[in-house]
Amino acid sequence: MDEDLLLRDERRRARPEAACNDVEASEAGSIAVAAKLDARSLQVPLRRGARRPNRTGASLPEIRRLLSRTWQFLLAQRTDDANELIDHIELQIDGLPTLAARRLTEATHLLRAVSLAFDDHWLAAYTMAQVHMDRNGAPKGAARTLYKIGLWKLMRQQAFQAASSQWPGNGCSRSEATAAGFDLSIEAAFAIDQLRLTTAKRLATHACGMFQASQASRTDAAEGLILLPLSLIALVHYEQGDLHDAERLIGDRLPLVDAESSIESALRCYLVLARIARHRMHYDLAGILLSRGEALGERRGWPRLALACMAEKVSCLLEIGRREEARLCLERCDRYIEASARV
Repeated sequence: MDEDLLLRDERRRARPEAACNDVEASEAGSIAVAAKLDARSLQVPLRRGARRPNRTGASLPEIRRLLSRTWQFLLAQRTDDANELIDHIELQIDGLPTLAARRLTEATHLLRAVSLAFDDHWLAAYTMAQVHMDRNGAPKGAARTLYKIGLWKLMRQQAFQAASSQWPGNGCSRSEATAAGFDLSIEAAFAIDQLRLTTAKRLATHACGMFQASQASRTDAAEGLILLPLSLIALVHYEQGDLHDAERLIGDRLPLVDAESSIESALRCYLVLARIARHRMHYDLAGILLSRGEALGERRGWPRLALACMAEKVSCLLEIGRREEARLCLERCDRYIEASARV
């Protein structure tokens, strides 16, 4: 990562930067904001301002192709495009036979839950995964992953461990490999929370292999998928003191993080790189990285990312004795939480 290039780029785009909030307070505020947004997401199946397409009565093969296209949009983090297709598919189901319509309705509900998860409405996605499980038995594939994300976020350790995955072996399908990659990544994140770093690194490395296998036969592969396990491996390296290896994994991938990553990937990439810069006493670089991460959070509608970057920034400011800027950042962070809660 070229520090001088980043510094020059920041000066060209220079603007007054406020300070940030306390880490724990910011995380608590971001969770509260996320919970409110998740509750609204469950109540609004059609995105605000979206136009409903006319009912044209697509055939079953056409609808299946639309479902496949929707998955591609989701994996590429194009959730707006995916939501438009979901709206369109739901309008085509009425004319189909009852059994087919029921199955397709379940599929669209699951797609909408995945879209919510990628937009960081994990609580709403978890709730929809529970509904899917109640209707269809033990969750599989994407439903299982969404269910496990909720258990991980809610810190329900016993339930999470009871829902451990059965990973596919050699010769598995692309969709099975993709689902396994997400499952392994979530289990790696859970292991990091338990300070089982060796286990976390092993799981995340396996997840990288699963994502690579899932994209092997595609020319339009969503490269952002592999950022999730890579960011987890980088975090393990950082926690073990291997700063060079951590930076090597993710330092040159920030453009891809900005374009195609999930919030979990972006959160870890920006915080790990900023903390590496702080450790090296490159405080200006740390500030640039955190401002860039905060801007990404605002642009993608991820309050949790924006607040986490603010929290890290205030810690950095306090470390170098810039207390007034830290106080101003605290005030700005409070205003951001209030504004996000009103959206």
